[in-house]
Amino acid sequence: MHGNYVLNPDGEKIFLATQGPLKTTTGTFWKMLIQEQSTLIVMLCQCEEQKYDEKKKKLIMAPKSTQYWPSDIKTPLFFDNLQISAKRIQKITYQMGNRQESIVKTDIEIIDKNSKEFIHKCLHIQYKNWKDLSIPDMAEPVMDICIKFVLPSLKASKPVTVHCSAGIGRTGAFIATIYCFELFIKNQLVKIPNAVKMLRAQRHGAVQTFPQYLFMQMVLMELIEYSCEVKLGAAKATIKSAMDRQKSKQKK
Repeated sequence: MHGNYVLNPDGEKIFLATQGPLKTTTGTFWKMLIQEQSTLIVMLCQCEEQKYDEKKKKLIMAPKSTQYWPSDIKTPLFFDNLQISAKRIQKITYQMGNRQESIVKTDIEIIDKNSKEFIHKCLHIQYKNWKDLSIPDMAEPVMDICIKFVLPSLKASKPVTVHCSAGIGRTGAFIATIYCFELFIKNQLVKIPNAVKMLRAQRHGAVQTFPQYLFMQMVLMELIEYSCEVKLGAAKATIKSAMDRQKSKQKK
């Protein structure tokens, strides 16, 4: 299981940044979660995503993560001595014009498959609309994940497990955004380049693309607006314009 601890400036373990679990590492992933007492998993990819194959000159479906969590409440999954069950599954939808995105929230319980004794419980959040090496069309779902799930978990001193496929691009941008916001609410100076450097020292290659770097800034400003009831319209417009230019380049 390829993963790293991410510490805050006080040396506290706040994130577990990992690659997407493989069939051969799923049992280890769940054991890690139990060992670290992580009660929140944020998944920023789909199990399979479209990818352009240079040799075949066409789009193909590429694996990003195995289906390591239960997708319905009637069918638990089993790994070694662990029984992983979904107790509740909820889809939360966001609308922006004609564009619709969603996150899927799954309440998970882990018990010993033989003795049926309770071992652990956690919340699994999957956001499917963030393409590899790219950025989402809207910031609201990511901001919602931060406010409703990640920040409360960090306040409870529970490390948050975050992964995408390799666990560096989308995962890095997400973690760096929260890291910057944590500095802001503690009235500390926020320097985004320094935050990315800090993260890369703990998770090599974190934040892979310039669009991801821009998206970090957009979500951070949304979080600041939400928490302080201030308006950062001009700054957000500048970042959005830069993001739109990057999206236009990607389409070409």
